[in-house]
Formats: sequence, structure tokens, C-alpha cells
Amino acid sequence: MGTNLFAEIQVGHEVRLKRVISESDITKFSDLTGDNNPLHMDEAFALRTPMRGRVVHGMLTASLISTLIGTRLSGPGCLWVSQNLSFLKPARVGDEVEVIGTVIARSESQRLLKLETIVERTADGARLVEGEAEVKVMPVDDERSETEVERINAALVTGSGRGIGAAVASRLAAAGHPVVVNYLKDEASAGRTVELIRSAGGSALAIQADMGDPEAVTQMVRQAEAALGPVDVVVHNASPAMVPKDVLDCDRHDLERYFKVQVLGLQSLAKAVVPSMISRGGGSIVVIGSTITDGVPPTGSSCYAAAKAACQALCRSLAAELGPKNVRVNMVSPGMSDTRMTADMPEKAKLVEKFHIPLRKFATADEIADAVVFFAGATATHITGANLRVSGGKEML
Repeated sequence: MGTNLFAEIQVGHEVRLKRVISESDITKFSDLTGDNNPLHMDEAFALRTPMRGRVVHGMLTASLISTLIGTRLSGPGCLWVSQNLSFLKPARVGDEVEVIGTVIARSESQRLLKLETIVERTADGARLVEGEAEVKVMPVDDERSETEVERINAALVTGSGRGIGAAVASRLAAAGHPVVVNYLKDEASAGRTVELIRSAGGSALAIQADMGDPEAVTQMVRQAEAALGPVDVVVHNASPAMVPKDVLDCDRHDLERYFKVQVLGLQSLAKAVVPSMISRGGGSIVVIGSTITDGVPPTGSSCYAAAKAACQALCRSLAAELGPKNVRVNMVSPGMSDTRMTADMPEKAKLVEKFHIPLRKFATADEIADAVVFFAGATATHITGANLRVSGGKEML
């Protein structure tokens, strides 16, 4: 019996089983199911049909897929949860058949394997049955601890040299992810973030890339995967700083400045990472939004707010389309926070703003990062398309 751990079963893994179908098999199957159709049980009758002789019950042949899953795939704990089948040709008594199962997708979070399943007659290679199966591999207590760390793949955080992005990168590294710290111009800040992560025992790498350049985004992802392995968590935090400007003073270039990085950057990221996520069974994308899109936006924020609102709409569309592939897409929207954006606010203005927040304080970068880590981790595997507002209760929707 196979005893493979789930972590060892990757896409392309193949298992095989051969079996000669006997007269006894047909009799037992008929007794068990009550299916005594003379096409299977009465040779004289079957000879008068286009089959020109008895044929094996189709489900008897297909049941060997269950045998393959339970004894050859990963041993005790495998549960056959779904199957679609096409019966192409019948088997005959005495035929030797070979069942072949090939892993075509896997989900770490759900411990699900998707298999291509085939039953062939060995004498002539004729394909009798084909389809796809889903198999859940139940964890065994001693396996759980051995494989937990193995299932933590790399994370990529855009705009993570400082502020919220740096806090997110550090929190993800503390959770065990090798982390890519992306930056546009501030190499020194990105380097400091990497050193802080490494000094705490984590693994990190700084990569420069302009999120408004699709080719640069693709190249960054390739470089990240070559250096740190599969990227299963992506956090899109990069954004140009919000420069207040009245809506009538804005031109097309002002709007493009935010849309290129925030919206088109998200689209470029999704195109670069999602195909490989799907091949491994899933992944998580988290976008940093803003509560500026809730209620009445402050004056001078039209271009920034429009880009954040477009990001929110794109997140929901991605979540809807990628959900069936187990790629989750969520948004974390900070309210006022103790970051560079609010550092220059007059103290009186800060006090007034805090008075309107039920928790009476601004969010810290670490509090925002904790929300991101929640979405990226195993405790949020059934959440997608959500927008979690980290605003101290100011927005209650």
C-alpha cells in the first residue's frame, strides 16, 4: 500500500494498477448491487445483441479507480470525493485492465488532488473509461507537523520598502514565508527591510520593478520564483503618494499616474502569478485598498480615490473568476493610519480625526499587516472577494 505524504505528491505524479476481471468479480458485483442485467450475466442473451457476448458492468470497471486511490495513491486516509466518467468501450470477462491516475492539480489548503483517470485494456491499449477525479487526502497526526512548514511558499509584496508594505513583508516572513520586497526607487529602504527580516531569522530578497510596467512585473515574478521558489501569496501595496489636487485641476496624466500602478499593476501581477498558482492548486492575492472609497471622499483625492475604487472592482471580478481555481482575492482597506501619509498632519487635525473613530486612534502599520497575514493564511481559506476595513470602526458597512 502506498504511504506517500501529501506534500510529496506533486502535479505529474502517476500511479498504476493492473487487474484481470474474472467471472467471480461479475457475480459478486451483481450480488452486491442487484444489477443482474442479462447483458452482463447471460451469454446466450448477450450474443443476440450488438455486443455479441457478455460485457462487464461499466461501474465494476470504474470501481477499480477507487482501488487505485485507496491503495496506490497515498495510502490510508484518501477519500474519493468526486468523479466524472465517460465509458468508451466495454471490458469482457478475462480482460486484463490497467488503471492509471495522474495528478493534474493540487490544493495545499484543502488537501485536494485532481486526477486524470483512465482505464485501458492491456492487450490492445484500448481506452475503456476516462474522466477526472477529486481526492481528499486526510491528514495524519504525525504528518501534520512534518509538512506544515513545507507548505509555506514564497510571498511577494509590492511597494514594501517602508511603511505598510514593509510591515506586511516582515509579518509574512515571521509566518514562515520567504519574502520578495519590491521597490521602485528607494533601494536603501528596501535593503533595510530585507536586513530586518533576515536578522529575525527570515528569508527575503529585494527586487526593483515598476508596477506600472507589465514587462517589469513579469520579470520580477520570474526572478522571485527562480530565487525563492513558488509564489503562492501576492500582496499589492504599491501606489504613488497621494498628492492633493482639486478635481478640476487634474488632467489625464494625474489619473493615469495612479491607475498604472494600482489597477494595471494588479492586472499585470495576476497575469504573472495566477497560472502557476492554479497549477499548484491555488494561492492568495491581497490588495491594499483604502476607506477613502467609502462615504464622501476628502477634497483633492479624486484621482487616488478613483484608482482605489477601480482596484476594489477588479478584486471582486478576480475573486469571482478565480474562485473555482482556488485562487482567493481579498482587499484590506486601512483608514487613517500612523504612516508617512499622516505624519505631516497638524496635531489638532489628528485629534479631531481620532475623535470620529470609535477606537479613538489611528491604525498602526503592524495592525494593517496582521489583517493581510490573516487573508494569506490557512485560517481564511473560505474567504474571497472580501474587503476588510482596518479603520477602528469608523466605517461600519
